[in-house]
Amino acid sequence: MFRNVPTALRRLQPRHRKLLQLIYDPFRATGKWPSARSILLAMRHDGDLGDLCRELGPEFLFCNLGDDPGATCELRVRALAQVHGAEQERGTVLAAILYLLKLYIDEAETRALVEVSGQELETVLRITETEARRLAVWLQYAPMVLGRFTQDLPQSRAQLTVSREIVRLEGVRTFDEYLARSEAIERERRKKADAQSGTVGRVFGGWRPGVEGEPSAARAQPTFIDQKRLADLRAIKGKAFDLRRVIKICEELNACYQSECFLAVAMLTRALLDHVPPIFKVATFEQVASNYGGPKSFRDHMGHLQHSARKIADTHLHVPIRAKETLPTRTQVNFAADIDVLLGEIVRTLRS
Repeated sequence: MFRNVPTALRRLQPRHRKLLQLIYDPFRATGKWPSARSILLAMRHDGDLGDLCRELGPEFLFCNLGDDPGATCELRVRALAQVHGAEQERGTVLAAILYLLKLYIDEAETRALVEVSGQELETVLRITETEARRLAVWLQYAPMVLGRFTQDLPQSRAQLTVSREIVRLEGVRTFDEYLARSEAIERERRKKADAQSGTVGRVFGGWRPGVEGEPSAARAQPTFIDQKRLADLRAIKGKAFDLRRVIKICEELNACYQSECFLAVAMLTRALLDHVPPIFKVATFEQVASNYGGPKSFRDHMGHLQHSARKIADTHLHVPIRAKETLPTRTQVNFAADIDVLLGEIVRTLRS
């Protein structure tokens, strides 16, 4: 319905606005996303929830419509422009983006990564801890703002790595200008990719992304597993564990992510989690997440993989066919930062 209409120009129907508001209100009140089942029941007279989500698109929201009773519906930052009562939240998001932009411009030449914590944003923006934790959720998927993100947990604060693309937001002064600028850039990027190749990202049709002599647009596709991390894994020889399957899973994660095979990305992520626990001298990944003797920050990353990535994969692996379906998006399956931490610890462990 809205697929080729710029977000800023969409005139949402009352039922779409109702859906966004139903998701936003409990999040504003509690800092937690409402369950998908509660939204399904609240919207039962307004149409099929899956259809409504598809009409709005992943720019606005994500609802996990599987059978897991703990599944939630979540908004993305663009939805803040469409809900009532979000004026302060929009202002806080804009203030955070402008702060991160200035920080990146000031420090990018002297720091390999420009990083901030939720605690720092709380202090700089003079907001409460509750407001800062909500802000971190909005920034997680805000276009062109973050390169990596470690979510807030009850006992630790979010860690945010600023994306180099944030410099393209220079000159933005309002929240609406931010949305319009980021969407225009993304639209232009898609147009260029389409112009360079009508088959960008196709892995299984005769060429592979990144191979010399193949379309340049393919080489520009995002990488899920960093090539340096893959090189580190390949360099480990003669140890107690044969890493060939780990390396192959990582290579296929890259290929599938670049090809927008997001179901496969979710399933391969779970396969990796199930495969590596013996390296850490435990039997299951749940034990890695809860009992591994590394630093607490490592366990926080592993908890994110165990409790979020695994559940998403389980949804796509085990839900039987239904009358209406939604498919995973790049945003939903992108646990690249957490997986990089996992692989880095594997490299450190096997080198020592």
